[in-house]
Amino acid sequence: MKGIRIIGVGNEMAGDDAVGPAVIEALRGRALPECVELICAGADALGVLEYLEDDVSVVIVDAARMARAPGNVLTFPAANAKVNIVADAWSLHGIGLAHVLKLAEQMRLPARVTIVGIEPASVQPGQGMSLAVVAAIPKAVDSVESIVRSECEAACAAPAPRRS
Repeated sequence: MKGIRIIGVGNEMAGDDAVGPAVIEALRGRALPECVELICAGADALGVLEYLEDDVSVVIVDAARMARAPGNVLTFPAANAKVNIVADAWSLHGIGLAHVLKLAEQMRLPARVTIVGIEPASVQPGQGMSLAVVAAIPKAVDSVESIVRSECEAACAAPAPRRS
């Protein structure tokens, strides 16, 4: 079976942006298959590119502004991530995860990516996570575990490669 990479993205010192790494930490206490790799990627979205180069399934957990109530958890294919580029605000320092996913698509990186997004209330530096986002962590963990189960079941159902 090919691997499954779970990547938590976020700044642990910026309020609800810490939710990606918090979900990874919660998953460390769970019984996951050996093929699952847990990664805290920090706040540098561009750094996620290196984890998309292999032919693996990737689940990215991150705070995501989705115009929903804070703490709302939404799972969706990376292809559905929207990119809005404002010409005067574009720089590598302002690159977001949606930009990175678009770049990975253009580079034809082989990873299959699913996003588990948690709507933040605030991402201000020096704040802790909001109560709504802390309360959403178990739901996000359940979403990730559901994806892992689905990937494992699909791998077990796939016919074994023929040997010559």
